[in-house]
Amino acid sequence: MNKKAIITSSLLSFAVLSTTALAEKARFTASVKVQNTFELLKDKDLLFGTIRAKADTSSGDVATLIMPADPDVAPTAKSNGNAVITIMSGESNPAAFSIKGLPAYAVLTLTDPTETDLVLPGTSSTAAKFSLNSFTYYVTKGAKTGDVSASTIQADDKGDVEFNLGATLSTSSNTADGTTADYSDGDYSGTFSVQVNY
Repeated sequence: MNKKAIITSSLLSFAVLSTTALAEKARFTASVKVQNTFELLKDKDLLFGTIRAKADTSSGDVATLIMPADPDVAPTAKSNGNAVITIMSGESNPAAFSIKGLPAYAVLTLTDPTETDLVLPGTSSTAAKFSLNSFTYYVTKGAKTGDVSASTIQADDKGDVEFNLGATLSTSSNTADGTTADYSDGDYSGTFSVQVNY
């Protein structure tokens, strides 16, 4: 074997060993946690306080009491013909809700409660009652506070948002509801649900 052939063989052998040593494998795990739920809490019920009320038991007059969602705006009552609402006393406030567990600046939409009557337990179907409608919203904590437009609210940088719900309380009437008996003293109430979609 000549000297040149020996040198070439040694170089080829070294090159093959170096390539094999550079190939390595490492295992790893991929994972992701899904959290689509969030926490919606009721902080306050909707309270209209104590009022004097009279229903129109012969025609269609309706009186109203507006509870603004803005906590700094006072409620207002408006009588109409035979229908009367007068604010007297007692604690009153819009309903208040808080949401936690959202991504930062998440956008949510609100769905109004279904209209349900406020009734005095034990009274007949023709007794005077109240309806609740014209719902309004006001954000007290979030990316943007204030009156809500287009039923859309946005969480803050921590994923939290708080909002109020206001509404209009209306008297019943003979024309609209078949009311034949006026209001009696007592606590009129109804249960409602507000829906938040994310």
